[in-house]
Formats: sequence, structure tokens, C-alpha cells
Amino acid sequence: RSEELLGQEEALVLADLSAGKWPAADREQFTELAGARRVSYSQNLADLNDQSRALFNRYITPQALAALTGLENSLISDPATNRPPAVSPTSWEQATGAVSAGMTKATDQTSDLITTQAQQDSRSTYLTLALAGGIGLLAVIVSIVVSFWVGRGLIRELARLRDSAREL
Repeated sequence: RSEELLGQEEALVLADLSAGKWPAADREQFTELAGARRVSYSQNLADLNDQSRALFNRYITPQALAALTGLENSLISDPATNRPPAVSPTSWEQATGAVSAGMTKATDQTSDLITTQAQQDSRSTYLTLALAGGIGLLAVIVSIVVSFWVGRGLIRELARLRDSAREL
């Protein structure tokens, strides 16, 4: 979500750089996007497990985030509407590109970690299921054998009792 919001920020600024203006409505929309991206990133980063958080911290350096935040702050505080946004296209693309590329790398590796963990969990679940099924099947077979054995014993006992009753 943070990467999507960053892409929207980037598109808005580049469009206004091309148009040569920085209207108040675009600045307001940009401010909302930047704020939402910052909140989304910090909240979601805190919700990640340690391993995934470490990946994001490795690929999205504090310097890259600081550069992006600095440019965002200068754009948010820029009051001019009759000239382009007060950032150079190159510095804007470098800042957003560094953070976006870091997010993509971290997201891909986190996805790989989740997939690996899910595969391990599924193997464990299948093994547990196979063991439970096997033990259950063994219990059913044992109960059938025991029932058959007890039943034959009862039949023999009843046959002797019948024979004894006839004799009597």
C-alpha cells in the first residue's frame, strides 16, 4: 500500500513538473498522499515480524527515507501555484526510485519467506494428518480384530452352553 501511494505521489509531481504549475489542489492531494504513505509505512512496518522488518530496514535505508521525506516536506510547504513544484525531476525520481525499489525488493523477499514458511507448515500439517489418519486406521483395524476375536470366543462359549443345555 505504501508503494502504491508513493507511485501516486510520484505521478502527481511529475505531471505538475511537466505542466509547469503546482496548483493548491494538487499540493493538497500530494499532502494527503504523503501523509497516508508515511502512516501506512510506519504502521505496517511495526506489524511485521522481525525477519520481514529487517528486510525492509535493509533495503529502504534511513537515508533514502530521509531524502524522500525532505523533498515531500519542501513540496508540501511550497506555496507557489504559478510555477512548477520546487524540486528537480532528477532528485525527485532518485528519491522515489530508491524507496520504491527498496520496497519492491523487501516485499519480494518477504513474500519468498512467507511462501517458504507456508510450504514447511503444509508439510508439517500433511505429516500430522497422515500420522493421525494412520493411527486412526490402525485403531479401527485393531478394534475389528478384537471384536472378531471376542465375537468368536462368545460364539464358542454360547455353542458350549447350547450343547450343555441339550445334554441336560
